[in-house]
Amino acid sequence: MNKIFSTLIVVGLLVIGFGVYSPKQTSIVKVGSVAQSNEYQATTTYSKLGAPLFGTAQTIISNKSGVLGSVVITGAVAGPMRFMNASSTTDISSTTLVVFPNSTAVGTYTFDIVAPRGLILETSASLLPTTTITFRSN
Repeated sequence: MNKIFSTLIVVGLLVIGFGVYSPKQTSIVKVGSVAQSNEYQATTTYSKLGAPLFGTAQTIISNKSGVLGSVVITGAVAGPMRFMNASSTTDISSTTLVVFPNSTAVGTYTFDIVAPRGLILETSASLLPTTTITFRSN
């Protein structure tokens, strides 16, 4: 009986020792705040010509459904800006998502607004602001 008890103690201590001192499996630590394919894209309203790239006062940011992530105003906005949920500049079913009035302060404005039809920026043709726009297309 004593031999069985001492054998069980030795086996128990070996199991505990193996569990404590065995090499640990480390899991891969994932870094980042969004899942793959949910990253934001970015574009800027700055152009070398000083005018919107597409059309007189409208810029097509995305003609697919997506999300308007944020607008980073890097220079004082002299004129107004309007972001629309539309698939083209002639889309009669467009709706307004966000409006920035004249002289909006420099800063980051976060929205995460769904734009199921697409995303278009409307500005005054002569008063182009300097901004960075983050968006995600589906």
